[in-house]
Amino acid sequence: MVAFLLPVMLLLPVPANAHDALIESTPVAGAQVDWHEEAAVSFRFNNEILETAAFIAVLDPEGIEVSTAAAVIAGDTVSRAYMPTTAGTYTASYRVTSSDGHPIDGSITFVHEGRPNADSSTSGADDRGEEADSAAGSDGAAGVEDGDGASSSAVMLRVVTALVLAVLFAWAFKAVRHRRGAS
Repeated sequence: MVAFLLPVMLLLPVPANAHDALIESTPVAGAQVDWHEEAAVSFRFNNEILETAAFIAVLDPEGIEVSTAAAVIAGDTVSRAYMPTTAGTYTASYRVTSSDGHPIDGSITFVHEGRPNADSSTSGADDRGEEADSAAGSDGAAGVEDGDGASSSAVMLRVVTALVLAVLFAWAFKAVRHRRGAS
């Protein structure tokens, strides 16, 4: 019986363990961002995100949330507008539900440079476009921890199940044998 059950247990299908993952962010993790009165962060994943659960929070250097609108989901990308308050390091955190129902979370940090002087002749719109273009062309994936230990858990579950079945089979075999000997 064990010789039959063990191969059957090992051949049972295991759910796929390839969870969705972050593939890029705008701004890119660690980037220095020019000052804009209104800005946005976005996270792009390798599959579509479920619209029922997507969260992004942007914190300023003092840890105060500066997000100004709800998170917007467009296929595989989630974005949220924010209002920078001061120069320094900002943190953008996300928690979304991937297409396979698995939660994905993580965060990036980026640096906002100081407000431009009134004398400055730079165009914020042009600078922002260049920033977005450079961020889109590079890999902005940063610190995604989504529990890749699922495959080892599935193997461990199979081994434990096979051992439990083997013990139950041995116990049942011994009980039947003991009854036949007592008769």
